[in-house]
Amino acid sequence: MFYDLYLNTGINFSIIYDTVDREDMINGILLEFELIGWCVLLSTIIGLVGAALQKTRCKFAIDLYVEFFRNTPLIIQLFFFYFAVSPLLPMTLDEFGTMVPLIGGFTWAVIALSLNAGVYNIETFRSGIDSVSKELIDTGKSLGMKPWLIFYKITFPLAFRVSLPALTNNMILLIRGTTLAYVIAVPEILYVSNQIWTQQSNVPEMMVFLLTFYILLTSGFAYLMRKLEKKLSYV
Repeated sequence: MFYDLYLNTGINFSIIYDTVDREDMINGILLEFELIGWCVLLSTIIGLVGAALQKTRCKFAIDLYVEFFRNTPLIIQLFFFYFAVSPLLPMTLDEFGTMVPLIGGFTWAVIALSLNAGVYNIETFRSGIDSVSKELIDTGKSLGMKPWLIFYKITFPLAFRVSLPALTNNMILLIRGTTLAYVIAVPEILYVSNQIWTQQSNVPEMMVFLLTFYILLTSGFAYLMRKLEKKLSYV
């Protein structure tokens, strides 16, 4: 049907009727989800750990990290890790006996995107932690609870609920930002789309597909986060 549509109207959705383009796009989408999954997980961990460490002697180091990643563009951070840091690392042999970088483009993308998003998660979780009543923490101390147990049992559950709306916004920005992995040749959905429209000359059709894909992806993620927020609400 879509091939007939192409023959009759010139509207070329080759990712549907062309086997090679379809397989490439499926691989690109799967890699996109893998990239998002790792970045969401790691940036959340970074945010939690960083927010907790801001209450310790490590505050100065955390503040430096926040300022560095908040005040430089994400695309420059990707280039920095891929083109400046990667060449300094030792090379390794792949399965074909070819010398390749120790850390590939996908891993650098995960590192850069997670560190960048982690900065905003630190600020989000810090605000959540600051919102927790001091009386509740004092109650935990009066019960003989250790600091880590107070954080785990009292501070974190309450702070996470407060932080969830802002955290959702951070994650949506992160999901949208994963397209920048394209610039260091990570074969995610935008990179694959570029290869397809270069061969098929179907830029408008691929743009419609990309726009639809990200609308559905971010809307679905926001819906799930709203459901989680409602489930964890105080009321």
